Amino acid sequence: MNQFFDLNRFVNYMKRNILISKTFYLYLFGTLLGAYFFGLLLYAIWGVSWVAPIYFFLIISILFGPSLLEKNITKYNGVMEFTFPVSTFERFLSLVLRYAVLYPIICFGTYYILNLIFGNLPFSSLNGFAENMSVTNLLDYKAIHTLIGGQSIFLLGYPYFNKNSFIKTCFACFVILVALSMFAGLVMTQQLIKAFSGDIVSNMIGIGEQSNLSFFCYCYKIFLSVPVSGRSMDCRIF
Repeated sequence: MNQFFDLNRFVNYMKRNILISKTFYLYLFGTLLGAYFFGLLLYAIWGVSWVAPIYFFLIISILFGPSLLEKNITKYNGVMEFTFPVSTFERFLSLVLRYAVLYPIICFGTYYILNLIFGNLPFSSLNGFAENMSVTNLLDYKAIHTLIGGQSIFLLGYPYFNKNSFIKTCFACFVILVALSMFAGLVMTQQLIKAFSGDIVSNMIGIGEQSNLSFFCYCYKIFLSVPVSGRSMDCRIF
């Protein structure tokens, strides 16, 4: 038997995970239906659109699902989980298929079918809500890639941090963003220092004397040529 990947072993592992999570999927389906009909009543009775909040929480759940919805690996359930005869790759592949494939298909597929049903009924208010809830208008090329990119961070964070993976993954993302911002700030500072050095200023003046930037550089060069003791608020350049 292949220690890295075996199809029969992986299929049995997927069946086991889906059966364990069947209650979760039932709750998910019920929540999707409840949110849809609640938004439908608001739109039909008061004309209030509930589309943006519905899709906002749906996208958030898809992005954070691997770390937020999956159970934490503790010393109590970890023994049973890691003694199951599957490889680490098969565990990770099962996580990817359940949250990057099955979970979005259930969410968007449910709303797609509901939109088809209510979009063809002879009621203008129902048709308008179904048109606003259109999944095809939401999921364009850029949105799909953004969703996949954001979800991949939490797909990697769950098996790496194990316990409290959602909080730890968010904190790691925050630290990385702060570090990148500081690095970008240092780079920009160095570039600004170089840009306003004497040699580059004179080159900029020689290249583009007709532009506003060259006029600014020209005034800056004149300011640098004034003796220190002569620089005051009543200094006349012209």
